Amino acid sequence: MEWPRYSNRFDELIGEEIQKYKAMKQEFPENPEVVIISGSTTGIYEDEEWIDKLVEKTRKYIENDVPVLGLCFGHQIIAKAMGAEVVQMDDYEIGYRPVEFRDSEIFEGLDSVEYPFNTHQDKVIDMPEDLEPIAESDICNQGIQHRSKPVYGVQFHPELTPPIKKKAVRTKELEEQRKKRLMKEINEPNYERAQRVLKIFENFFEAARRHHASGSIGDEKVTSERTVK
Repeated sequence: MEWPRYSNRFDELIGEEIQKYKAMKQEFPENPEVVIISGSTTGIYEDEEWIDKLVEKTRKYIENDVPVLGLCFGHQIIAKAMGAEVVQMDDYEIGYRPVEFRDSEIFEGLDSVEYPFNTHQDKVIDMPEDLEPIAESDICNQGIQHRSKPVYGVQFHPELTPPIKKKAVRTKELEEQRKKRLMKEINEPNYERAQRVLKIFENFFEAARRHHASGSIGDEKVTSERTVK
């Protein structure tokens, strides 16, 4: 099977072509209808001007009631924009892992425990009052939402294809035995099971439509184009 490039994966999942911006080049939409912030190979705590700018822009989107969905790094950007802290863990959380979901419209139609793919070494802590935790693994927070706005973040990756998952494992500094086990687990049954969490895209756009029911605040569906972390 021929898999799409990471940036084109969102067109496939959403069912239409969306406008993409490269945050690393400080490209940001000015009047978006919704925003999806994707993953990155860069750590959010790294001293990069574009990260600070992305946090600032995300804060403005949230203040202006723009629906926002963050994936992995994007989840952390939302958290930081709202005043939470993101720290590095001692080890990677990587592979298909059980994640417990709380009651949230972003998880509508999903089981209380699903098995999405994770690949990260950072986690969100010390959340402000406006930010509600909505998912956890046995290692760290896996989901957040704004208490009154359609703003959501998930630490896991619902969007990754098997080739990208394998690349994520190969490029990590892990024990060889652990790498072999993780590579073996990237198989069709586990991939199909993890596909269930793609429902969050449908749920996100449904939440955005409800939010815009009284009038749209923008005219672009956008995503920040990155290399997945």
